[in-house]
Amino acid sequence: MKNFFRPRTRKVSESSQRPESVRTAAPGSHKSNSLQQLLFSVLFLLPLLLLSLGHQCFALYSADSWPSILNPSAYPLHLAFLQLALLLLLLFINSSVLSAGLRSFKAPSLETLAALSSLSAIILSLFSIGQLSLGNLSYSQQLYFDIAGLTLTLAAAGRYLEERTERSLLLQLKKLASLFPDKTMLEDSTGLHEHPACSLQPGDIVSIQQGRRLPADGRIVEGTASLDESSITGNKEVLSRLIGDEVLGGSLCQQGSFKYCVTRTQEASNFMHTLRTSLASFQAQGSEKLLIPSARSFSLLILVISIAAGIFWFAADASWQTCFSVFFSTLLLLFPTALLLLAPPFWQFAAEKALSQGILLQHSASLEAACQITSIVLDKTGGLTRGQPSLTDIIPEGLSQGTLLALAASAEKESHHPLAQTIVQAAEYRRLRIQRIAAFNEVPGAGVETLLNGQALRVGQQAWLQEQDIAISASLLTRADQLSTKGKTVLFVSTGNTCKGLLALEDPLRPESYEAVQRLQAEEIQVILLSSANKRTTQSVARETGIKTVRAEIAPADKLRELQLLQSHGHITAMLGDGCFDQTALDCADFAISAGTGTTASIQRADAILLHQDLRDVSRLLELSRFTMKKLYFAARLTFICSLLCLPASIGLLQAFGGPAFSALWPLAACLLSLFLIVLRIWQLRRFQF
Repeated sequence: MKNFFRPRTRKVSESSQRPESVRTAAPGSHKSNSLQQLLFSVLFLLPLLLLSLGHQCFALYSADSWPSILNPSAYPLHLAFLQLALLLLLLFINSSVLSAGLRSFKAPSLETLAALSSLSAIILSLFSIGQLSLGNLSYSQQLYFDIAGLTLTLAAAGRYLEERTERSLLLQLKKLASLFPDKTMLEDSTGLHEHPACSLQPGDIVSIQQGRRLPADGRIVEGTASLDESSITGNKEVLSRLIGDEVLGGSLCQQGSFKYCVTRTQEASNFMHTLRTSLASFQAQGSEKLLIPSARSFSLLILVISIAAGIFWFAADASWQTCFSVFFSTLLLLFPTALLLLAPPFWQFAAEKALSQGILLQHSASLEAACQITSIVLDKTGGLTRGQPSLTDIIPEGLSQGTLLALAASAEKESHHPLAQTIVQAAEYRRLRIQRIAAFNEVPGAGVETLLNGQALRVGQQAWLQEQDIAISASLLTRADQLSTKGKTVLFVSTGNTCKGLLALEDPLRPESYEAVQRLQAEEIQVILLSSANKRTTQSVARETGIKTVRAEIAPADKLRELQLLQSHGHITAMLGDGCFDQTALDCADFAISAGTGTTASIQRADAILLHQDLRDVSRLLELSRFTMKKLYFAARLTFICSLLCLPASIGLLQAFGGPAFSALWPLAACLLSLFLIVLRIWQLRRFQF
């Protein structure tokens, strides 16, 4: 089963258009005419089925109320051309399905099989019309325009269901964005007054009363409260917050009242940023088709069996008309028409179930890739940690703490790395002077270097600075070892060839990291920690989380090589990343996951996004994908079996031994049976619980 699917993920470039806000993006803005296409298809399909099967199923043509011109025995050509006219209308309506199937012939999908089945029915029916025009009335029962029409209509129904699922997900994302209020109470020199939430700036003081939602991220400066953060973090517990505690925009104040200082604008808050970027990426990628297991293998099998049946009758000295009919009837029958409606309901179930847990699947092909994962690669920052580092230690050598921090902030000003932004924010908070730099160069996984007043200014890892022949005193190295042992990230600051001190930053582990890693390992998923941090810091994190495979002090290119090495050994890899330097690794991974705190680039490249930033959601996603795909595989196999049951009739074996001849009722009956089994399987999905 592992190779039944071939993921067709489509990565989005950074130049993709993004809406300014989640609220301004209309979920149905990209809505196609799939519903109209489906309705018109059904409208023309019903009379086609009535004309083709009415005389076989209900003896309609024996009724006096029906015109004799529709009697297949008296006027077979009239009836055939009328069916052909209806089918031409269906072909015009569903031309996109047919063209898409023919274009993807080299990599067959369900649309390919649908196009092949429809063309087979049309060719066989046109052949029968030709025989009827020559006076061979036995071919009046060998018109299969109804099967071609049914196939095209079911393909249109599948497209509509896929787009409906996509629109549903977009609406749910927009609903999440409505958690942020439009207005709030702002306190300034004139007192309290109503203020637009989108205009809040860092430093503004906001007053929150019981029952109101927070408009932006901040820190409490007065009062206490009990907050419900379940919509933002997924944590169902009501949390008590005191003065100095951080609070998240979108949280609900259940008890108490307080004032807090805004630390991020509404658009810059972690959750709003995630929603905005996720929505843009989801709209840009569009709905990927969920491939049905062994679509390519099954199409080849259909072709081989059809050719073999034709050759068998040719060897038995049958007429060329018989060989022709057997070949195309087999080709027609073996296509399991019901498969066109199989994938969309499974995708809808999985996508909505995942989103209810705070997991956004970017496209339906994500399901197949997720259920096959054997190894997952984690980055320390944002993966196992909160992704919100704080500056804990400033240790200068020969200058003041403020001067050292100002130098580091000047060098890091142009960097988008979370550690760099933390340093700059700390300097701005202390109102330090951040100087303009003459040049800027960032070495991924190592540090940054600039020119300040004609001197080289560097901030980065110990090994990198030593490679630049920077002299670091023994006392600084000792302090660095002590801080690294505690799991802190240490960055050295140097001017010229002299180290001026170090900064230590701490990004605390998520409380659920250990449990999440244990869950993955219990499911026989190899967990690998890759980090650009030094060995002591990385190993400290690995010990606390129970990760056995660790790679430290590696550059982004090394992450790529590690992934490629795993893939060369047959592993299906997943990569959890949130930084701009994870882009190449995310592109390489078979399944890319972005934490909710990730950058725009990492979210755009992700197959799944953890909105609640809960690492345990990875194991929940694997559980969901495996359950869904197991049910999908089983339903697909049942559908194949239903088609194969009619094989003896299609190749003429039953007729050769005195049995019934092949009829359009055979594939229709197989389709109805398959649809019943699919509905039953979909109903069983309701039993799934996380």
